[in-house]
Amino acid sequence: MAFPGSTTSKMRGWAAAQTTSGADAGMMQEQLACGCMGGIDVHFEHGCGRRMSDGSSMWLTYLLELYKWQNDTALVHELWPHAKQAAQWQLNVSKAQGVPYKLETTYDILGLTRYVRTTEKRHTIVCECA
Repeated sequence: MAFPGSTTSKMRGWAAAQTTSGADAGMMQEQLACGCMGGIDVHFEHGCGRRMSDGSSMWLTYLLELYKWQNDTALVHELWPHAKQAAQWQLNVSKAQGVPYKLETTYDILGLTRYVRTTEKRHTIVCECA
């Protein structure tokens, strides 16, 4: 592995940038470095981007995979409060409809939030209009 600590570092960075208040408390941010159209924040780990359902679920998946690869229980214990918050946010935004409600879930379709529910599986996107 070229950069053995990079995945652990990114996991900690996303945990540090996790939304902590409001309706999106617990959501993992889409990006750690913001400002692609302007100056980039050199301090990173402030988080920004769209309200996406896949950021939190992927972070949870990465934590599980990282544990399977490295068996680093100390890291899991360290990040567990963030994992619980991310999982709870995902449950909260899915409560009313059973699936994430009006959230971005892909980089391939612009304006996806105009649909009430979306499901992405492989290359097929199924959208239901409000």
